[in-house]
Amino acid sequence: MTKRKSIHPTEQEDLRIKERGILVLDNVRSMPVYNKPLIYPNVVIGLNLCGRVEVEYDMQKVEFRTHDISVVFPNHIINAKESSDDYRAMLLVISAEYFEQIKRLYPIGYQESLHFHWNAHFHLTDEQFRNILDFFKLIRSVSYSDNPRRLYMLNQLLEVMLMLMHEYRQKNGITSSTESPQNLLFAKFYDAITRHYAESHQVDFYASLFNLTPKHFSTVIKKQTGFPAHAWISEYIATQAKFLLRNKRQLTIQQISIRLGFTDQASFSRFFKKSTNISPTEYRDSEL
Repeated sequence: MTKRKSIHPTEQEDLRIKERGILVLDNVRSMPVYNKPLIYPNVVIGLNLCGRVEVEYDMQKVEFRTHDISVVFPNHIINAKESSDDYRAMLLVISAEYFEQIKRLYPIGYQESLHFHWNAHFHLTDEQFRNILDFFKLIRSVSYSDNPRRLYMLNQLLEVMLMLMHEYRQKNGITSSTESPQNLLFAKFYDAITRHYAESHQVDFYASLFNLTPKHFSTVIKKQTGFPAHAWISEYIATQAKFLLRNKRQLTIQQISIRLGFTDQASFSRFFKKSTNISPTEYRDSEL
């Protein structure tokens, strides 16, 4: 099984992704990090060329195999467990800022892509794989060009590819829940967590955003995902806490507590220990 590389392509190209809006990364052979939860701020459409990688995606165990295609929306939680030695993929990375533009310009394409908020991937036939691969290559070529109509062309190519992916899902017998009010509610709920997790940790707060009673809101979320609403909130906060403890060592635990919306360090420590079975200090020390 492969190990983590020193610098992953998504990290190497982070500045360029922000500048260009869309980039295609070739010959990706590993995940950014293994056995640690990662929240990536951009959209990633992954085309699995060969091999496999096992991950936890938003508390689901998922295995990406040869000729699978996946869509990971911004701020969803990925925890890669292991990948095979022959794992290789192409990644189409869309900056969060550019993705917001796409949502406004092409609401139908975005609406169809909501399927991936909960169902991260599906398998392509050989012919479907070749067609999507051609789109990746064409988008890659245009993304690196300096054509004055570059962004317009990328918009059109991406819109067509998303529609084609939607068609392939249907042809492959995968039931789409895009038009389901429950699926749309979960997508909006998850987006709300990413925006308000430091403002409120309470289910009541999120239910009020959608004019629903907390009981009905929690019932719908659990029925749709298998997990109650409070579990989604807690998981997201715990993952943010791990990231800060691991990567922002200049911050004290008290400062991290405040950043995450806790009233004091003691309440944060109780929450973190309940979520991870160790204290924030023990977790930080274990990552040295």
